[in-house]
Amino acid sequence: QIPSNYSSPNQYVSPSSYPYSNDSIYNNATLPSHQPQNTPLPIPQQNITVAGHQSNNSYVIPPPNVTTANGQNVMIFNSNGQGAQNQGPQGQGPQGQNPMIQNTTSYNQLYYANGQPNTIQGHMPGQPIVFNNINENILYEQQKMISMELAIKRKKNTEAARRSRMRKMLRMENLEKYVKQLENDNNTLNTKIAILEESRPEWNEKENQLRDRIRELEKELEECKNECKIMKRKLEEEEEKKNEIKLEKVEKKIKSEEEEVKKEE
Repeated sequence: QIPSNYSSPNQYVSPSSYPYSNDSIYNNATLPSHQPQNTPLPIPQQNITVAGHQSNNSYVIPPPNVTTANGQNVMIFNSNGQGAQNQGPQGQGPQGQNPMIQNTTSYNQLYYANGQPNTIQGHMPGQPIVFNNINENILYEQQKMISMELAIKRKKNTEAARRSRMRKMLRMENLEKYVKQLENDNNTLNTKIAILEESRPEWNEKENQLRDRIRELEKELEECKNECKIMKRKLEEEEEKKNEIKLEKVEKKIKSEEEEVKKEE
């Protein structure tokens, strides 16, 4: 089983098989002297990973020291300075499967006592082995930038959540105030309705009285209209009589004048 604090390494090397198959690789494993030596690494920090493509189980090499053929010591450390732990029996996988060497974290380092790496014992030329050289300062700066970006994102998210909560709280407060105001208005209207319901019989009596008064006034108005009509007729008749009298007088004057004119002739 892989521990809970395990994180996958940066790169894997997938050979068809790995030469380490027994416990002899864990105690003073030797590297053949006839293997060509690699040039010194310019960067002191390295990650190495060898994975078997047919194996689903992972095994980590536990020894902190490995002795090479020319007397060089290989020291394996993880990020917290502790040696690797063996997660399988005798560092081997199940029968018929190849073991897999993995870094416990992305910060695993492979240091050499004299600063010069050597080839691994039993390594076949066709099997690829990748040494991923990572600058510690660049990695630290990248992780620092990533952590800063994550912190900024978390801060932005918390600020946005806080602002949204404040907006919701203000909206809820405004809605509560509006609801209270509506409740007060409703209470006042209910009291007014209750008062009007109590005085409803009186208002009904007043309404009946006013209706009776309206009927009486309508009758009086009709009578007044009739009287006005009668008076109008009388006035018209009187005016006609007056006009007739005036006309008679005018005719009499005209006749008298005509007679006088005839007499003078």
